[in-house]
Amino acid sequence: MRATAESIPAPDTEMLTLRTGSMGSRYIAFYADSGTVLALARLHLEDVFRRVVLDPVRGLVLLMTPGRTHEGLSSRIDFVVQEAATLLSLDCEPLRATRWRRPTDPPDTGAEPDCCYYLGENALTYQTFDEDEGELADAWALAHPPDLVVEVEVTHFDRAKQIFYRDLGVPEYWHLEQMPDRTLSAVFLDLRAPGSPTPLTESRLLPGLTPAALSASVRAMKKCAFRNRRDMLLTVLREHGMAVVSSAPG
Repeated sequence: MRATAESIPAPDTEMLTLRTGSMGSRYIAFYADSGTVLALARLHLEDVFRRVVLDPVRGLVLLMTPGRTHEGLSSRIDFVVQEAATLLSLDCEPLRATRWRRPTDPPDTGAEPDCCYYLGENALTYQTFDEDEGELADAWALAHPPDLVVEVEVTHFDRAKQIFYRDLGVPEYWHLEQMPDRTLSAVFLDLRAPGSPTPLTESRLLPGLTPAALSASVRAMKKCAFRNRRDMLLTVLREHGMAVVSSAPG
């Protein structure tokens, strides 16, 4: 059931304070009526905040400036996803913090994930657009949501973001959270299953890649020289049961 303006709670004034997430990111998040959300969209807040969610359907407003830890983890996740896709002979088009909105949403609303990807056929199609076909590519992307969305720092508004991406048509969603003891916890969610979001024991888009393997990979990568990352990643994936061919292209 979609939320209506009448069912959205009034903003909690405690939520209007600047908060700091578990990875050092600073954010403000609250619910507002759809008119307020649309007024905020016209301010182009993406020019001020690095991550912006403006969902006029649920009345969600989330403004975030990611911290150093957050951005480092996003970069390492990018590496894992692209290498895993290569091992599986899948085309991959990383789009990082591209803004996405539903076709019926007003311009300048929507959400910017930390990482997002086209995989397989969608990646191949997107790659056919030339640099001078920006408007055509944008129109195609509006009708074709990313195959995978990743959020790195979890807030208690994450459920609302998951539902936004589910309604957008994204099939798979991951989030990675730093726990109080500074360990990393990853969760993979199927957004198309009945009663979704539904936890996955391994990715359906990148078979063999598990939440534990992702957490272990990004953790190990932090202590690894960049030139050794790929060898380290292959070792971690093997240890977590993913089939890895040593002669996979680099």
